[in-house]
Amino acid sequence: MAKQTNKQTTVKTEESKAEKFYRLASKRLAKALKDISLIGHLATSQYEHTPAQTEYIVDALTRAVENVSDKLNKIKAEKPTVDLPK
Repeated sequence: MAKQTNKQTTVKTEESKAEKFYRLASKRLAKALKDISLIGHLATSQYEHTPAQTEYIVDALTRAVENVSDKLNKIKAEKPTVDLPK
């Protein structure tokens, strides 16, 4: 719900479901893409990781994207886990 104010009155304008979806999805998608990029930075020579850890990260991200796709397409999605192997 957006507020428009001036000195005399306060008027609240209702946000449609489509507008709310667009507003929230835009922010969340930008954040998710930034966070995924930060995970990619772990591939630099500053860090050491095993092939099992790499496979786990890629699989977890793939499952998460598939779950989002299922939800957006109204298919029941499974809950992702975050148990990175050592």
